[in-house]
Amino acid sequence: MIKCIVVDDEKPARDELKYLLDQHKDFQVVGEAENGVDAMNLILTLSPEVVFCDISMPLLNGIDLAKKILNKRIDTYLVYVTAYDEYAIKAFELNAVDYLLKPLKEERFLTTLAKIKGLKDHEQLNMNKVDKFLNEFSIPHERKNHLCLYKDGLLYPVKSNEILCIYIEDKTVKIDTLKGQFECYKSLSEIENILPENDFFKCHRSYIINLNYIESIIPWFNRTYRVKLKGLEKEIPVSRSQTTEFKNKMQIL
Repeated sequence: MIKCIVVDDEKPARDELKYLLDQHKDFQVVGEAENGVDAMNLILTLSPEVVFCDISMPLLNGIDLAKKILNKRIDTYLVYVTAYDEYAIKAFELNAVDYLLKPLKEERFLTTLAKIKGLKDHEQLNMNKVDKFLNEFSIPHERKNHLCLYKDGLLYPVKSNEILCIYIEDKTVKIDTLKGQFECYKSLSEIENILPENDFFKCHRSYIINLNYIESIIPWFNRTYRVKLKGLEKEIPVSRSQTTEFKNKMQIL
């Protein structure tokens, strides 16, 4: 099921799109919005795979919404549905999947849905290939001294001793390394299970740190700590539930 949201400041236009999408079992409308600001909130909350969007809207128009989606690196397909043809070039510059003119023609709409399904199938095929490669490269639950991390369409081997920390930010797992920052589609627990346990410690539900890169430990409220890692500006929290184990690992007396 491909999750969609519908964005248009006119309710009849939203209703028409919802009706057309409801005719296809592979697509599910999970939300609707009447302006770009509400649409952005829905995108962040519901993580739709497709956004059907008008251009001329109050508060935040469809073009500026696309820019925000790109800036936040949100993985979603954008389809414009509008009465204006003069924005088509700009729309495709912003990676729109398609540009439909009102009034909608059913045959043209079906072409768009077929295109989206084709893109999703291709995306899944690529992910299956990546997963197969990763599974061959590192055996699950076996402690590994290296990982293969995905960035900008390429895979990069990274030694575990080059990893500073792994954390969750904006619902995405990010990995800070000596080679730069990577994103990962595995969970923190899955990553923790394949890293050398003597070197890495899950100090918080959202953070795993490399103990070898600790530069300083800051005593904090309620007998907890914050950690400063070499090469990173941010201070990383140690949760109360992890404090005792952290003190043992770091031999804090």
